[in-house]
Amino acid sequence: MKNLSIAFCLAVTTSVFGQQLKPGGLQGDKHIILTPSSDENKKLEGKSVYKIDYVGFKETDRSFQFTPTLPENWNWIAIFNAPLKGKKVNTFFYDSWVATDQPKTMSSGRRRNFDQDITKHISSNAYHIGFQRKQAVENEIFLLVVSPVKQKVMLEFDEKTLGVKRTLTYDMEAQEAKFVHIVIPPQEYTVVTWKPEHTSREVRNISSDWRFHKGDVSNAHAPEFNDSNWEDINLPHTWNTNDLFDYRNYKDVIDVTEMIYRGIGWYRKTFTVDNSWKDKHIKIDFLGANQVAEVWLNGNYVGKHVGGYTGFHFGDVFVKHIRFDKPNVVAVKVDNRFNYDIPPHTADYNMVGGIYRDVLLVAHDQVFVKEAKIFTPEVSPTSATVQANITVRNMGTVDRKATLVINIISPYNEIIASDIRSITLKAGDKPIIQQMFTVSNPLLWSPEYPHLYRVSATLYEPSDWQRNGKAIDQQFYPLGFRSLNFDSRNGLSLNDKHIKLKGVNLHQDFMHKSWAVDSAQKREDMLHIKRMGANYVRLSHYPHHPYVMHLCDSLGLMIWSEIPVVNTIGREKYIENAVKMMEELILRDINHPSIIMWGVGNEYYRNFFTKEDAEYALKVTQAVAKKAKEMDPYRPTVQAQNDLIDERILPLTDIQGRNRYFGWYEKTYNDFDHEMKEEHKKHPDWKLLVSEYGAEGKYGYHVNNPALFDHSETYQVALHRAYWNSMRDNDFILGGTIWNMFDFASFAKVGSIPHINQKGMMTYDRKPKSVYYYYQSQWTNEPMVYIYSHTWTHRSGEAGKRVEVFSNCDEVELFVNGKSQGKRKQTDGLLWTVNLADGLHDLRAVGTKQGETVKTDQQIYYQQKEFQQQQARVKPTGDG
Repeated sequence: MKNLSIAFCLAVTTSVFGQQLKPGGLQGDKHIILTPSSDENKKLEGKSVYKIDYVGFKETDRSFQFTPTLPENWNWIAIFNAPLKGKKVNTFFYDSWVATDQPKTMSSGRRRNFDQDITKHISSNAYHIGFQRKQAVENEIFLLVVSPVKQKVMLEFDEKTLGVKRTLTYDMEAQEAKFVHIVIPPQEYTVVTWKPEHTSREVRNISSDWRFHKGDVSNAHAPEFNDSNWEDINLPHTWNTNDLFDYRNYKDVIDVTEMIYRGIGWYRKTFTVDNSWKDKHIKIDFLGANQVAEVWLNGNYVGKHVGGYTGFHFGDVFVKHIRFDKPNVVAVKVDNRFNYDIPPHTADYNMVGGIYRDVLLVAHDQVFVKEAKIFTPEVSPTSATVQANITVRNMGTVDRKATLVINIISPYNEIIASDIRSITLKAGDKPIIQQMFTVSNPLLWSPEYPHLYRVSATLYEPSDWQRNGKAIDQQFYPLGFRSLNFDSRNGLSLNDKHIKLKGVNLHQDFMHKSWAVDSAQKREDMLHIKRMGANYVRLSHYPHHPYVMHLCDSLGLMIWSEIPVVNTIGREKYIENAVKMMEELILRDINHPSIIMWGVGNEYYRNFFTKEDAEYALKVTQAVAKKAKEMDPYRPTVQAQNDLIDERILPLTDIQGRNRYFGWYEKTYNDFDHEMKEEHKKHPDWKLLVSEYGAEGKYGYHVNNPALFDHSETYQVALHRAYWNSMRDNDFILGGTIWNMFDFASFAKVGSIPHINQKGMMTYDRKPKSVYYYYQSQWTNEPMVYIYSHTWTHRSGEAGKRVEVFSNCDEVELFVNGKSQGKRKQTDGLLWTVNLADGLHDLRAVGTKQGETVKTDQQIYYQQKEFQQQQARVKPTGDG
């Protein structure tokens, strides 16, 4: 007979499958003796325990003596309601263990004394005796269960024993006894390692071996259609990769480029499905296709999705037309033409077409975990509440019973909270199961320490799931504990500590790949952001790949996530689609702790709008913000606006994002500080966040006298320095969001490289510019030192040349050709005036921070003659 140890970590409840259970067990108040022999039990009916010699039960002065001498092959004996000194007592002997609540008991076995007899706090359809001890570190229960017949034995505990109701079930033979040991340790002692279950859920990535045709083709959905002359491709894919950008833009003075193709493209793939999937629910899952996708399977129309940035799937209709163990043909028509009813209309980025994210085939049981919404309404360092809303579904045609287990799993893979319940799912039903948990002393999520928990939701067959239960389906959801407070005067507090949002905007764009960026590159992009020292990213101007949210969760990057309401506004159908996009975005990403706000749109209330456009901009803001609050009452909404026709729109969201380009599109960068202070003074209740700011800087282009719109790295650094100094020093500014982390393609963009927006901290192909290291010196703690600039290796100028170092060190020493130019402290400014002769020079900067030393080397070529020639030709101008 096996002992069963169960560790309870939090409140758990179950139902009892309609069984009638008797409080205190079948014995009730009767005095009976039970043994492993049914024949012997009949002989013992009505007899007193004091009259049976082999039982060895005797009354003593202090209590009783229990010294049984059992026949061969007996390992237990149970005594119910024995009369003792005017009361009734229970006790049992099992494998030499004697259990009792009488402290003075004498025994020849190994005696375990308990505080309380809890037999009557347990209901069952069998005989049982239970004892509990709460005084020790572990709350402990000894339980003996005896079944009179072959049956499923059920025991239900009330709140007085476990703190909540709980049911145990066992398949038992006639006269079988079970000895059950239950331990309820304090949470800090709980070490229950979580392991994933094997289920019937299967996921196949079918992104390879597709065929593609650019343009519309009649009858391309038909399975017999001849696509042999189509292009062989793998997903992710976009048909705009080659017409977005090429090296002509680096080499040709005059740029003549056709508009990127916005039209129709067809995709086809042949695949097979094994017959083992025949009884499963099957769906095809597209992670992203821009911007309207229609799907056929084996010539049958499956469905349509509007919107290019959130995933979509087809199940019921799709599975209806699958052929098992035979070739299947899926055809997808993708259309990225301008559509007045679909956001976005236009923007300063290229809206490419294609299936630019992966496609999956998913198969699972007809009963499955559909989705979850996990909220943390209250979070502190000592306690946190978790509200888990788990949606389960039965796609089958018959009712099903199951056991749902919800576990909260710590970063150390330990189960710290559980809920277990039996459910009945009617055919076609999809109930939402809600459960509240309390977690003590949670590890808080932050950019410095992104502690990640998980919530697992597992469906089991209702049979004895604890030992032999078959897992039907299992899904996991991220969970992080963090508290946020946005204040119009004091800025943002994360976990009750002030924090400045130090962030970047990000497009899903990469040189020669466009939007068809693989996971490895996405990961490297997020690491670039983290290494620069950012703690936050705005996923502009649309939902990004779901993998990005997981990366930000684990790296500790806070997220502003938004829908593509950009620049212009449609009418009623446009608003309907925008609301649907917000719904899809939140449903997909609501559980990610990295997401701290939902964005409703960008620059769509301009000072040149017509009155009608302005009214519809207000309408779409109200509708989308309302949907966001309905789905997620715990995160704020935000919008990003630049110039305004009036100020009515900004109070419609919780946070007011301001795209500020003083020193680039208007005025000077020194005006930024004054303008922000004036807006705060005028609207002290606004929670101001700088949602965009920046200037273009062509990689490797430097000037001695930077000027507005010169596209130099020199001017770019000067502007960013002025902006960051202001945002750092003004608490009312929540933070700043650089436009942009990386250079990106934009058909509308003009500048030193046509069709490339060069406001990035890094180039389109991810080479860091000087400004990247400026922010690293301002935003990171790990000691670093950088000689400005690695892209300025050929310099000219007067003999007294200034050399600047970016560093977060306390002190930096500069060497030129091995000779020290002196040490300078951070507070004095890391700038040296150095007399450089014509020719090559070796520079070295050595920084020290809290006893740690770092250094960097750079070689430059210096030429005074070139500077003198330039002075004779051009008189430099600039605004500082």
